[in-house]
Amino acid sequence: MAIDGVAMVVVKADPSITNRIGQPTPDEVRFTRESIGLTATEAGRMVSSAVNAYSIWSGYETKDQRRSRQIPLATWELFLLLNNRHPMYRMARRLDSDCANQRCYLDQDFSDILDEF
Repeated sequence: MAIDGVAMVVVKADPSITNRIGQPTPDEVRFTRESIGLTATEAGRMVSSAVNAYSIWSGYETKDQRRSRQIPLATWELFLLLNNRHPMYRMARRLDSDCANQRCYLDQDFSDILDEF
């Protein structure tokens, strides 16, 4: 398929996030971050714009019941995608550099593509 001369591949993702990834344990979150070579602050900033990125991310890794919280699956999936660790998918940069910081093709009618989903 091509739009304005740009070849596109449409991949239908499984709509249920729980079919794509499971809820990680704090040890799995820590191991994945450390294997990538990131600090907790760097990992937190990668998936959040919060000022307290370290304390948020460290809460995903701790076993301390007072501070522990499960990482939201959408946050975990984004982290895995950004670091090429997702079990099913891989992110790719746009080839069209003119679209890098713009919302491209918003004026296009994609109803024929969306009907396939």
